Amino acid sequence: MMNKIQKRAIAPIIIVVFVALALLLIYLFLFLPIPKFSQIRITINYFLIFIFWIVLQVGIIYGYYKLGKLMIFGFNKARGIFVNWDTKIRKYILFHS
Repeated sequence: MMNKIQKRAIAPIIIVVFVALALLLIYLFLFLPIPKFSQIRITINYFLIFIFWIVLQVGIIYGYYKLGKLMIFGFNKARGIFVNWDTKIRKYILFHS
């Protein structure tokens, strides 16, 4: 199952990288010394900062979500281990009393 999950995670990363590269190429193209490009570059700067801020916020929320899932998984696993120990101790006490 982990292999299937890892393969699905590759496509969105590649899409984000291609979009970022396209924006970077357009942005670099706008550094040509043409006066009209400066206003477009200012507008793109504004939107890029806004997009990166949103991506950062979504990343933080997603990180907390994954951390919560991992903590729940760990607590459930620890609870299972303690229940197993409890069962073994009870069996030991019943058979050796």
